[in-house]
Amino acid sequence: MQKLLCLTITILLSIRISFCFDVFGGKAASKFQFPFFLQLNVTHIINDHQLCCYTFGATLIRTQWILTCAWAFVEDSRVNVYKEVRKLIEQNLVTVFAGTDIRVGPDAIRNSLIEIYIHPDYTYETSFDGTVKLLNNDIAVAKLKKPYELQDYIAVIELFFSNVSNIPFTKDCEYGTVVGLGSGSLGTSNTVFSPCRLIKYIRVQSKDLNELSVHPALGSRKNVFYSEVAISHRYPLMAGSGGPYFCYNGSRAVQYGVVSSAQNITYKGNILLVTTYEAIIKYKDFILSHINVDEDTFNRSILHHSKGEYLNNSQVFVQLFRFYALLFLFYMYIYLNY
Repeated sequence: MQKLLCLTITILLSIRISFCFDVFGGKAASKFQFPFFLQLNVTHIINDHQLCCYTFGATLIRTQWILTCAWAFVEDSRVNVYKEVRKLIEQNLVTVFAGTDIRVGPDAIRNSLIEIYIHPDYTYETSFDGTVKLLNNDIAVAKLKKPYELQDYIAVIELFFSNVSNIPFTKDCEYGTVVGLGSGSLGTSNTVFSPCRLIKYIRVQSKDLNELSVHPALGSRKNVFYSEVAISHRYPLMAGSGGPYFCYNGSRAVQYGVVSSAQNITYKGNILLVTTYEAIIKYKDFILSHINVDEDTFNRSILHHSKGEYLNNSQVFVQLFRFYALLFLFYMYIYLNY
C-alpha cells in the first residue's frame, strides 16, 4: 500500500493539467488545444548593432500563410515600411514556432518568413516619451518559407469573412477566447516570463466602444472591437498581440479578431485591462488579395484541413476525471490505513 501511495502522489504531481492559473483568468492550455496558434520571435536591429527581441502571437490561416498584427514587424509607420520588412526577411530576423504548448518550446517546429505584407493604411505613431498616440489597421499577413504539414498539433483556423446574419459580428461571437503566453505585459515591449511558461487562454466578452466602462487612451479606432477584464497587478496574458480572438462553430475554431493592443485603466477603484482587436471581416479584401485565393476556395481549404483537428471540452473532462479518480484512490488509502 505504501508503494500505491507513492505512485499516486507521483502521478498527481506529474499530471500536466491546466492548473497553472493566472490571478485574473488566464488558464493554461492543454496539449494541442490550440494547434493553429503560432509564436513569432521578432528581432529588431537598432542603430545597426543593438538587438531587441519581441514575442508575438499569430495564427496559421493556410499551410504557408500566417495572420498577425502589423506592429509585430514595423513599430513606426513613418519609416520606410518596405525597407523595414525587407530587412526582417533578408536577415532572417523572424522565427516562427508551431506545434508547441509552451513558450518557445524545444519541441516546436521552427520556420521563417519569405514575404510580409503590411496593410497599406497601417499607422503606428508614438510621442516623444514612447506613448502610442495613433494606431490603425494593425494587421499583416506573411508567407512561410516552408508550408507546415497539418497534423494533430498543427492546424489551420477558419476566418470569419461572411456575416450571413443581421446581427453585429461582435454579437455573433460575443463571448470569445483569446490565446497568449502566460502572464505579464500584453501589447507592450516588456517581456515577463510566466511562472509555468505555458500557452494560456482567457474567455472574454466582445464589446463596442460605447459598451466599455471606460474608453482607452487611443479613443475611437476604425475596424476594431474591444474587451475589458478586471485585473490587479498582473495581466492575464503576455505577448498576446497578433494572437486570435475566436469562437467555436461545432468543432471548428473561427477567428473573428486579431489582438492589437491593450491598456490598463483605473476605473472606480478597479484596474481594467481594455484590449483592442482588429476585426477580420473588415480586412477580407486585404487578406485574400495577398494569399491569392478566392473566398470559397479559401474556406473549403480551411474546412478540409481543420475538420476534427481541434480539441474541445471532452479532452479537458478526461483530464479532470483522471485527476479526481487518482485523488479518490489517495483518500481511500488514507481511510483504509488510519
